[in-house]
Amino acid sequence: MKLKNLEICLPVYNEEEVINDFTDDLFLWIKKDEIFKNFSDIKISYLNNGSTDQSLKYLEKIKKKYNNVKITSFAKNYGFFSSTSYLLHSSEGDLVVLIPSDGQIPFKSIRNGIDMTLKTQNTTFLIRESSVGSSKIITYMKNLLYKILKTISYDSIEGFFGMGVYTRENLSIVKNYQFSPFQIRIVIPYILDTFNIIKFKELKRKGGKTSFGFKLYLKETIKLVILSQKFPTYLSIGIFSIFSILSFSALPFVVLTKLIYPNLIHPGFATLIILMLLMMAVQGIFALSVLLEIKSRDGIYGLATTRRKRPLIIKRDE
Repeated sequence: MKLKNLEICLPVYNEEEVINDFTDDLFLWIKKDEIFKNFSDIKISYLNNGSTDQSLKYLEKIKKKYNNVKITSFAKNYGFFSSTSYLLHSSEGDLVVLIPSDGQIPFKSIRNGIDMTLKTQNTTFLIRESSVGSSKIITYMKNLLYKILKTISYDSIEGFFGMGVYTRENLSIVKNYQFSPFQIRIVIPYILDTFNIIKFKELKRKGGKTSFGFKLYLKETIKLVILSQKFPTYLSIGIFSIFSILSFSALPFVVLTKLIYPNLIHPGFATLIILMLLMMAVQGIFALSVLLEIKSRDGIYGLATTRRKRPLIIKRDE
């Protein structure tokens, strides 16, 4: 088999307490595991996503310590989705492994993903099945985020947050577009015809606070809802649903009022009001049918397009 180039991509945001130990463990794993003999060259690409701690300084020391290390840094934090998407879009390997830099995905699961991708020549998604040591509120926010993603897109995979082993051929589909922060956890499963799935149990962090806590989960969840093309659709459906219900509910009220208090409404007005309410209700139902048809066809496109409009400022690229 022809040897391939492997690129391991690592988003970094405020990981000063874990990045050194994780990197040492990563290079030790690469040195010992037989599967890496399949590759003629291995490159490690870090992306510092506007860290406010000493992460960048640690990365610069890592670059001096190890070979084939590349560091890219954003001028500010553009969000987890932007950093992971940029790493995929700018990758150069025949196989590209995207994993977090906090050590919460077991190397064994990553290894299985590489092995499966080599055997099938298809991208392998790493799916979070459960978490060890996460607080109940963080677990709840993660589950809520995944449920919203499934609502936004029928092709979203619960537990998938972009991590996996990608082939150059699969990534070329995304790279045909000018870079903008793709919502990878939605776009990638949507554009691929076939892929593999490996589930893993997320490990407890060895140190530091998780960079994606309750506030960030809540913020990202709200962003996904608002930026989704489905948000205005659902909003319109809700408005027209209330409109139709109110129109239909008013019909028996007008009839009963006319029967109980015949002199309260001027003769002929009751019939006119009933006809108007009936017409409004029918119009609401018609509008709802159109909106539901739109809802069945929208999804990730609007979200991906919106994300592509956000410019990135690269502060440093070595």
